[in-house]
Amino acid sequence: MITRIDDLTAMAFMSLFPEMTNDEHWLRLCAWVGKGNATPMVNLGVHADGKMVGLFPCEAYHDRFLIHACFLPEYRGQLAMDAAKYAFQWVWDNTNYSTILAYIEPEHVKRYAVRCGMTERPDGLYEVSK
Repeated sequence: MITRIDDLTAMAFMSLFPEMTNDEHWLRLCAWVGKGNATPMVNLGVHADGKMVGLFPCEAYHDRFLIHACFLPEYRGQLAMDAAKYAFQWVWDNTNYSTILAYIEPEHVKRYAVRCGMTERPDGLYEVSK
């Protein structure tokens, strides 16, 4: 269900969300993927029904690991919640990070993060730990 994918595949999937073209944070994230920036990207693809249905583009810093999420509309729900938990486990199994953070603005995404086991920190970031 969760596999690491290359930047080109991640960018192609991110282009499936034209409604996000006015979201500044999303545009910065899209520009970041595949540009060879100093902060490495770890792109985790979510596969179901024989196709890629979701993506967790992640920013790996020396002191923190930030995760983002995007899913095709018909796969938002229980599959997306289960996939987040698999993505968290993938990070813990394949990196040295024990905490995963998320910067979230939309209220519906905050609710999704909480349902996936994340909690809001005093600084406004969401967090989940091993």
